Amino acid sequence: MPACTEKILLVDDDPNLLAGIRRQFRGTYDITTATSGPEALELLAGKGPFAVIISDMRMPEMNGIQVLMKARELSPDTVRMMLTGNADTETAMHAVNEGNIFRFLTKPCQKETLEWAIESALRQYRLVVAEKQLLEGTLTGSIHVMADVLALVNQAAFSRTARVRQYVNQITHILGLTPSWQYEVAALLSQIGCIAVPPEILAKVTAGETLDEKEEELFRQHPVIGGRLLARIPRLEVVSQMITNQFMDNPVSDGDPEKLPDDPGVLGGLILRAVTDFDTLINRGLTPPQAIGHLRKARGTYHPVIVNALQRVEAPDLEYTTQAVPVKQLNHTMVIAEDVRTSSGLLVVAKGQHVTTPIRTILENYLERRAIKDEIMVRIPVATSEPVQMT
Repeated sequence: MPACTEKILLVDDDPNLLAGIRRQFRGTYDITTATSGPEALELLAGKGPFAVIISDMRMPEMNGIQVLMKARELSPDTVRMMLTGNADTETAMHAVNEGNIFRFLTKPCQKETLEWAIESALRQYRLVVAEKQLLEGTLTGSIHVMADVLALVNQAAFSRTARVRQYVNQITHILGLTPSWQYEVAALLSQIGCIAVPPEILAKVTAGETLDEKEEELFRQHPVIGGRLLARIPRLEVVSQMITNQFMDNPVSDGDPEKLPDDPGVLGGLILRAVTDFDTLINRGLTPPQAIGHLRKARGTYHPVIVNALQRVEAPDLEYTTQAVPVKQLNHTMVIAEDVRTSSGLLVVAKGQHVTTPIRTILENYLERRAIKDEIMVRIPVATSEPVQMT
């Protein structure tokens, strides 16, 4: 069992050299070898992840610089080193500049020198991976915390995000938009600015009632507020722009009207605009074809390609069972199937919301005060949606 659990990929067209290095470090490192660039890239793509790749410079088919440049595309976190007999300065500079090489070693390379270089590369790899995991873990946690806060503060706004997310996920798939997680997170947090909007105004918007001038001003501030809340979170800069732009009309273009904006912040905003308005129309009683027709009539407001994609979306093909479940047995796979109210008629949780930890806590608190019944009608899906995946 190797002392080091991370894998190292060694590339050289000399099988004897590969065998010699493997003998030297048997029991110390988990070394995989390849005798050509194409073989190395195939291993990198199919047998990874590799913490370190060490490549010879002069090989047939692909030289070391080409191998390491391609390795950077396939596995950005893998630390790249070059081991070569060609020790001229020009080659070294080219390797470092073009391949972003961590170390440049020359043949013959003493075992102690190679071991020192490998240990340095492993430390660098662990640092990069740890930082990435910390960032992504923090980011994922932040997203779900903000969604939970919205659920606590404004249930009507939170209820909408689940539907908006489903629509947006399908549209990004139809249009082939990447990275799709940014659009998904923008949908999930599109209503976060509604924490500053009074619930009665949101209720009027959902019901299709006309807002007065002051109410309209308050409601139209929520994208800007939401965008500002997210702007300083690392990796959410584009998501912030999408949310800020969700009231944007389709930009007038002198070119092809079917061309989607190149700026993902603008494109995401246009998608959110179409999806949220579509969702509002559906909740006011329109059928999907009627809602699409309404969007098409508003020329200049919605991008035609997005409306065409929206016409193709479908509700998730899930089977549900509906049953009464004790409050203390609720879990995140369930959807509230009825408006939960106190004995005095106060709305505690709106119908259609997924059970989250904050929602369950609210229900348990009301149950302890005997203000609500012990069992809640919920829908239990056969399949559940996948979590946000960030790459």
